[in-house]
Order: sequence, then structure tokens, then C-alpha cells
Amino acid sequence: MMSLTRPRDLPSPSWPHLAANALVFQGLWFSAVLGYVGLAVLCVLLLLMQGLQQGWLRARWPQLLAIAALGMAADAGLTLMGAYSFPQIQGVWPLPAWLMCLWLGFVTTLPASLAWLLRKPAVAVAAFAVA
Repeated sequence: MMSLTRPRDLPSPSWPHLAANALVFQGLWFSAVLGYVGLAVLCVLLLLMQGLQQGWLRARWPQLLAIAALGMAADAGLTLMGAYSFPQIQGVWPLPAWLMCLWLGFVTTLPASLAWLLRKPAVAVAAFAVA
């Protein structure tokens, strides 16, 4: 069974690190929505570096990668069923790079700035259902 709760040997992130994680994710979101894929990739790299440096990702990378893959697969399925349309996409994979960046960036927030959401499963399920 996968668990994203904080292992006891990892210290809780400080407020500046949580704020930086949230702000960089917002930068990722805005750059993705505005079509700046290069900036979105840079934001993902910053989030990954911060998570590795702080230890958030080292212990959980398999679970987080599985969540990102599941999210991308769900969005790809919805695209193939016609729920989403990305006319600029050409090739085998039906998702644009900016959407894949969003999923990769999102999972880096789960053990950091969105960790509070994991402690409230009912709220998490409701939030994920709406989003």
C-alpha cells in the first residue's frame, strides 16, 4: 500500500520552503496556461531540485511518479474520448508538454505545500473530483 505521509526521519518543511514550493508551482501554472512551455519546464526542474534538496522527493519518488503517470493517463484517455481537444498535438502521445509539466509539478506539491491536503482524505477526494 502506498503512503504519502511524511516519514518520521524527515523534518517538516519550513514556511519559506513551503511558500517557495507553492509560488514556483503557481509560476508553472501561469507559464503553462500562457503557453510558455520552456518556462514551465524550468519551473518543474526547480520544484524537483527543491524537493530533492529538502528530502521531500527522495523517499516518495515512486509513489509521486505513479500519481503523475496516472493523471497523465487519465487526461490522455479523456483526450482520446474527445473530452479534451488539443489541436496543436501531432504524434502518438495525445497530451501537450505543458499539461505533462503541470502533472509533474503538481506531484511535487503533495509532500510539501499541499501536504495538509493528504491529512484530510475526504477533502482531498472532493478537491480532486472538482479539479
